[in-house]
Amino acid sequence: MDKEQLLSIGRPQKICMNCNAPLSVLERHPSILKTAPRNSLERLDYCPDCWQQMKDEAYESFWITHRVPKERKIRLTRKERSAALRVLFESLWDRRETEDVGPHLYFLAHLLMKWGGLKWKENLNDARGGEVVVFEDPATGDRIELAGVDIADERMTAIQGEIEEFLHQYAPEDDESTLGA
Repeated sequence: MDKEQLLSIGRPQKICMNCNAPLSVLERHPSILKTAPRNSLERLDYCPDCWQQMKDEAYESFWITHRVPKERKIRLTRKERSAALRVLFESLWDRRETEDVGPHLYFLAHLLMKWGGLKWKENLNDARGGEVVVFEDPATGDRIELAGVDIADERMTAIQGEIEEFLHQYAPEDDESTLGA
């Protein structure tokens, strides 16, 4: 095969050439090459069921195409994202006495400050000299005091992953765009 023939091979199709079944949901499916007019090659993709019927036909070569399933990403509006984060924040706030959720609350408070939901008021020092960050809930006027936390990069990444997982669960099922920052 020469270079022009190889360049004429198309990308994987989205549907089976025989029965129009969607191929993008399959992890693997057979593909063949056939000689097309003007000395080019034509790529034909089949679902596994049709391949059982088509595999005895004449073709130049075949292979099993591997498709990496696209991860469902979400995009929430600013209002939806803020509401979801607020729900998570309040849930963690209720558990702060019994669980170690300080780093989560600290991180979420800053996200809520960025995306709407909390206002930064001031930074104070507690009796031990530790930092206390004071936020205000604009809706209720409540004062929220959080101890400053030094979070290691690995822990920060884990917390961010947990929050993104929560947002994935909170998002509508039919939404397929990306999580906006």
